[in-house]
Amino acid sequence: TDIAHNSVEVLNSADHGERVLKQGYRDDVALTVSSDCDAELLLHIPFNGRVARMTGISINSNNPQFGPRRVKMFVNEPTIDFGQASSTSAKPAFEFELEEDQLSAKGAIVALPVVKFRNVHTVSAFVESNQSGDEESTTVVSKIVLFGAGGDSFDVAAIKDVSKEEGG
Repeated sequence: TDIAHNSVEVLNSADHGERVLKQGYRDDVALTVSSDCDAELLLHIPFNGRVARMTGISINSNNPQFGPRRVKMFVNEPTIDFGQASSTSAKPAFEFELEEDQLSAKGAIVALPVVKFRNVHTVSAFVESNQSGDEESTTVVSKIVLFGAGGDSFDVAAIKDVSKEEGG
């Protein structure tokens, strides 16, 4: 199952964020997405179909001192906004902190708890802070890679009741 690149939304972005997810573009470290006025970024990433299970995420920055630090991941909440994501009552499926050395070109894969990342139609990543520790500095992301397995699908209408077939 692929990312629905034309439907990716990046809130509080100074530029088009979908390219940091798109194979081919995401490998060009000169192409980045930066937050507009503070450290926060909110990415809504829809899929063309269902992802049976997501297993990991890798986030890179060509400017690691301004790369993401604290990230909250939400599953199947395509309309979550900054207020909801940053609320103390928010219930992310997973949250993690990245160290500056994990943001290098090779990056580190952060394992996701598969039990919370099943049957995913949309994943939202809320970058709450960056490596600088300054809430007013912008966050820079050059690449995001999601890992997982697509969902199997079949046409229920095509199922035949073999007990009603002749000669059976």
